[in-house]
Amino acid sequence: MLRLPPQLSATPHDSALPMIDAAQQSLDAVLRTLAVDADTIQRAPSRTIEPALLPDESAKRALELLQAITPSSARGRAVHVGELLGQGGMGEVLLADQVSMGRKVAVKRLKREATTEANTIKLLQEAWVTGYMEHPNIIPVYDITVDASGTPLILLMRIEGTQWAHLMDDPETVRQRFNDSDLLEWNLRVLMQVCDAVHFAHTRGIIHRDLKPENIMIGELGEVYAVDWGIAVSMRIEHTGRIPLARHATQMAGTPCYMAPEMLGGEHSLLSERTDVYLLGAMLYELLSGTVPHGGAKLPDIVASIISSPPPIPDGVPHELGRICRRAMDADPKQRFESALQFKLALESFLRHRGSRQLARQAAGRLRELLRELERPDANSESDERHLHLHNMFAECRFAFRESLKEWPDNGAAIEGIRRATAAMVEYELGLGDAKAAATLLSGLEQPPTELRQRVEEAQLVKAAEQLRVNEIVRDNDSATGARTRVLLGLIMGFIWTLSPLALSRWLPEMTGMTRESHLGMIYSTGGLLLVGVGFAWWARDSMSKTKLNRQLMSSVMFTLLAQMVMNLVCGVRGIDIETTMTLNFFLWFTIAGIVSLLLEHRFWLATLGYFVALFVVTFLPEYRYWIMSASHLLLTINVLIMWGPTALELIRRGEDRPPYPKLPEVDGALIRSGLTSLRELAPGGEPKPDKRTVSEQVVIDQTPPPPPRTPLG
Repeated sequence: MLRLPPQLSATPHDSALPMIDAAQQSLDAVLRTLAVDADTIQRAPSRTIEPALLPDESAKRALELLQAITPSSARGRAVHVGELLGQGGMGEVLLADQVSMGRKVAVKRLKREATTEANTIKLLQEAWVTGYMEHPNIIPVYDITVDASGTPLILLMRIEGTQWAHLMDDPETVRQRFNDSDLLEWNLRVLMQVCDAVHFAHTRGIIHRDLKPENIMIGELGEVYAVDWGIAVSMRIEHTGRIPLARHATQMAGTPCYMAPEMLGGEHSLLSERTDVYLLGAMLYELLSGTVPHGGAKLPDIVASIISSPPPIPDGVPHELGRICRRAMDADPKQRFESALQFKLALESFLRHRGSRQLARQAAGRLRELLRELERPDANSESDERHLHLHNMFAECRFAFRESLKEWPDNGAAIEGIRRATAAMVEYELGLGDAKAAATLLSGLEQPPTELRQRVEEAQLVKAAEQLRVNEIVRDNDSATGARTRVLLGLIMGFIWTLSPLALSRWLPEMTGMTRESHLGMIYSTGGLLLVGVGFAWWARDSMSKTKLNRQLMSSVMFTLLAQMVMNLVCGVRGIDIETTMTLNFFLWFTIAGIVSLLLEHRFWLATLGYFVALFVVTFLPEYRYWIMSASHLLLTINVLIMWGPTALELIRRGEDRPPYPKLPEVDGALIRSGLTSLRELAPGGEPKPDKRTVSEQVVIDQTPPPPPRTPLG
């Protein structure tokens, strides 16, 4: 007993056919049903097996109609038969002239040795099936007549063409005849036209049962015709009497090397439109693999291959085409495409996506080059040339993937390619410490990897914290901020300080009764200036407290006046004469001005120089000390105007607190701390807590370079 091979001992679906279930127990059960066809199958599995003619209504009706359409007086007169065009097992096709229409036609008739009643019935049934369907991909039947011997003649449209089987693997002929260099696409479009013919036949209730490349004709202009409907059957009861019914087709019929499992025959017919879908899939398999689906050296091998459908798809076949082929050739008809139209639509989808796949393959090659470049030891080099080269490679790669997705938005290879390329470049930018570039790249992904997103957000937060510190330093040392108030206070205090030495040297003794020069008088005058300065500082506290520079300058003025009072008090207590005390005041002003010039505002050198000169002059000319004091304070006031006057005038003209210099990046320190905390709370591989805003919502980083600490107007 011949057993089914172990790997074929089960069908892939629980709803497998009863005949196949029997075959799983023993191939003998199937082989016994083949009877007289066994030798044909083994010797010529690519030949069509025709079912034996059963005595039914269609056979009787065929003979009656033949007599009705062939009056003896008209026999042989309508057609002049000419040369032989081709022949098959029982019939032959000849070139002929249709006298009544004056045109060349093809005539199909039985061979002399095959002229039997059974074959006559089969020929007539094929003519009726073909004539029943009017479709561009089905050869039209013009008429049925008889020759002088009473043999039926089927008049068909004459076609000058070639079997698809002869062109399927001949790219040179296809290119020369049809100007098509893409053999796969040409073959698929031929198959799609066959699908049109088959689907039309199914809408008329007809099942072909013998679809194969030998039964597809390609015309001189590329027309496609499904021919040889000799074993077709009908699914409709109203065709009784002309066309055999599918429910009576329990014998094996068709071409073994293309057969669907249900075509092996059985007690009950299991044929349906999906049987033709299987045959369409079998032709697809042949054009993909170059071999027929079911082959073997022995009969059991062929039958086992049919039962174990679908056959394995060869390596190198496009994945989507392989999936289409497997589904069409599924052993269970319920798992196949619902119709020939659905099969055709699947092929159309593949062709639409084919350009997308080719672009994705090209982009994948560029991606491999990019990944190799990024794996080099000097990948994180900060060379501008290398940085530009890598980004150009990435741009080319991403562009090709995106073009692929334009043609087919669901192209998984392109989607994955963009994800890999982007992730690799994000890693590269993180390695360089460029969080903004990494975030910009990552924003191009709809669903970025969680771990990578967290790393980018953390890098952004770290960068934001650094930027916050820079912002604070720049703002604290920005001479433009508060310049109007600073100049106003400088003018007022400078005016008072310039005039006070001259005025107080004359008016204070008269007002207080003190001697012309005394330590106490100097303490009073300095204290008065200190109170005035404190008052103005309070009045301008908003502007003068905005920056560290303003605070330090105001503090320096207040400290100078306070230090001067203390020094005058100490000198008075120690009995140091007034001239020496005033000379020490000049030294104090020179020292404070020098410190401010070195540490706070380098343009303060003019006032520093003035106090330095005044110190030496007053040392040798103490009698002019008040004039020298006023002159040095006037120089200080002029220095203030030179430093901040232009900026103040510009601000007054614009009505702004500061000029429109490039804005500093706005970074919220509280949000930075919150973002870092939320990142730490993430479990490995976890997601942020739902009540927390995402870090990207909390901090938006703009790394515009900050303006220089000293503006041109300042």
